[in-house]
Amino acid sequence: KFMCALPAGLGRVACLGDHDVWSGPQPIQNGLRDCGWQFLDNQHHLFPYRGGRILVTGLTHVYSRRLSSQEVDALLAKAPEAELKVLLVHQPSPHILQAAARYGYHLVLAGHTHGGQVLFHPFGKTVALSLVENHFFRGRKTIGTTTAVITNGVGLTFVPLRYGARAEVTEITLSSR
Repeated sequence: KFMCALPAGLGRVACLGDHDVWSGPQPIQNGLRDCGWQFLDNQHHLFPYRGGRILVTGLTHVYSRRLSSQEVDALLAKAPEAELKVLLVHQPSPHILQAAARYGYHLVLAGHTHGGQVLFHPFGKTVALSLVENHFFRGRKTIGTTTAVITNGVGLTFVPLRYGARAEVTEITLSSR
């Protein structure tokens, strides 16, 4: 219901996450499609905008369906040209972030890490299970001319607890330079 209530703007696109795939994606896909969402499964979608085009590429990169560097390169190399290129992916794996920068994507939107979910800061260092998988687990990062935003999201994994990593829904406003 929450997702269906979000304003549509130019359109609504999504990609699947780990828990969506593990629990069977059809119920969430059907529910969101009923209110106008489109799922991108290793696909590109162009939105016309003010005489130009916005490209959104959606990758399905989850534990049970990992994309190799070669698969990511092959898909991104076929991306149509657009004034703004956005990559939507669940897991912000380093090879995907680097490929997005190589292929001229302006923005990467990801989640997966739950912002660390349980964070501790002993002696000024951050300790989170997410760091085992990826040093970049929340916030904003710049790779060349690409900006990546990793949101904490609203879900939980395995342990039904958050500490030091609040749930969030991120609103991003794009403007021309």
